[in-house]
Amino acid sequence: MAANTFNIVDLPLEGNLFYVSYESSDLTGAADLVAASTGKSHYITHIHVRTATAMNIEFGSGTSGGAVSTRHIGLVAVNAASGFFMWKSPLGKAMKLTAGATLGVDVSASGQIWIEVWGKTA
Repeated sequence: MAANTFNIVDLPLEGNLFYVSYESSDLTGAADLVAASTGKSHYITHIHVRTATAMNIEFGSGTSGGAVSTRHIGLVAVNAASGFFMWKSPLGKAMKLTAGATLGVDVSASGQIWIEVWGKTA
């Protein structure tokens, strides 16, 4: 079993909301979904994933060497036939990423994937 580490905190009142829609027909390895913001953290409230290929997925703070630097969610096994994964924080709460880090995703197999992320940067 893989260890997952993240803090659920109150969603800050200040900051900028964001929505990211990411689609790839051949994502292999890691990708940054939300760019880093110096001195600020990303607070993630929702993640939705759809795949057309069976794969394991993980999300975390930053990417390096084709992998997520600090894993927060995963490994999540998603089935091939219209695979779907959803994570949602409790109302008014969010998963806080490492300050100054990107939101990264890493997948175990090349294939079509669609990811939506909602959150705030503060």
